Amino acid sequence: MWLWLILSACLANAVVQMIDKFLLTKSFTRASSLTFLIASANLLGVFFVFGDFNWSLPSDQIALAVFSGVAFTVALQFLYLSFRKSDVSRMSPLVGGLVTLFSLLLAFLFVGEALTALQLGGVALLALGCLVLGYERVSKKEHRAAIVFAGLSALFFAVAYVLQKHIFLSESFSTGFVYARLGTFLSALPLLLIPGTAKELFGRKSGGQARRWSSLLVVAINMMLAAYYFVAINYSFSLTDVTVVNALSGLQYAMLLAIVWLLSTFAPKVFREKFSAGKITQEIIAVLLIVGGLALLA
Repeated sequence: MWLWLILSACLANAVVQMIDKFLLTKSFTRASSLTFLIASANLLGVFFVFGDFNWSLPSDQIALAVFSGVAFTVALQFLYLSFRKSDVSRMSPLVGGLVTLFSLLLAFLFVGEALTALQLGGVALLALGCLVLGYERVSKKEHRAAIVFAGLSALFFAVAYVLQKHIFLSESFSTGFVYARLGTFLSALPLLLIPGTAKELFGRKSGGQARRWSSLLVVAINMMLAAYYFVAINYSFSLTDVTVVNALSGLQYAMLLAIVWLLSTFAPKVFREKFSAGKITQEIIAVLLIVGGLALLA
C-alpha cells in the first residue's frame, strides 16, 4: 500500500508543477498573480489550530515561524518567474536539486550537521545533475534569468524548510504550521502593489469573467493536488522508512518529464514544450542524477 501511496503522491506533485506552468502560460501574465492566489490560500492553515497549539509561544519563535512563511512566498515568486522564463521540465528538478543542496549547506553552517561519505556522493550527483540541467550550448538571456530565478527560489525554499524544522523540534506541528502559514499570507499582500497584479486578479474585463472563474477552478484543483501530496507523503512516513519515502519522492521529476513530453507530443494545443533528441537525453540524464543523489542522501 505504501508504495502506491508514494507513487500517487509523486504523480500528483508532477501534475501540480505542470498545471503551474499551464496557468502562467494561459491564464496569468504575471507570476505575482499566481503567487498571490497560492500564498493567500495558506490562510486556511489557521484551521490547523489543534489542542496542542502553543498560545504563549515566545516572540522570537513566532518571528522565526512567520519568517519561514515569508521565505516560502518569496520562493514561490521566484519559482514562477523561472517557469515563465524556461521549461518546467527543466526548472522543477533544478529547483528540487538545489533546495537539497542549500538545505544541507544551511544545516552544516548553523546546526553543525556533518555528512557521511555516502551523503557526500549524493551531493556530488545532485550538483552534477543541476549543472547538466543548467547547461545550454547557446545560452539565451531568458535562460540565464531562469537559472538565477531557480537558484533564488531554491535558496528561499531551503531557508523556509530549515526554519520550520527548527520550530518543529521544540514546538508542536500545529503551532509551527499555523504561524508559518500566517507569514505566507501576510507576505502575499505586498504583491498587489506590483503594477498590474491587482488589476489582473480583481479588475473587470469584457468577456473575461468566465475565463477568470475557470482559471480559479484550475487553481483550486491544483491546490487540492498539492495538499494530497503533502498529506500522502507525510502519512507514508508512518507506514515505511523515511529513507525510502525521501528516495522515491525524487521520481516526481521523471514523472513530470514524461507528462510534459506526452502532452507536447499528443496534445500540443493544451500544453507544449519544444523537445529535441539532445534535450530529451540531457534532461533524462539530469533527472537520473538528481534522483540518484536524493536516494543517497535519504
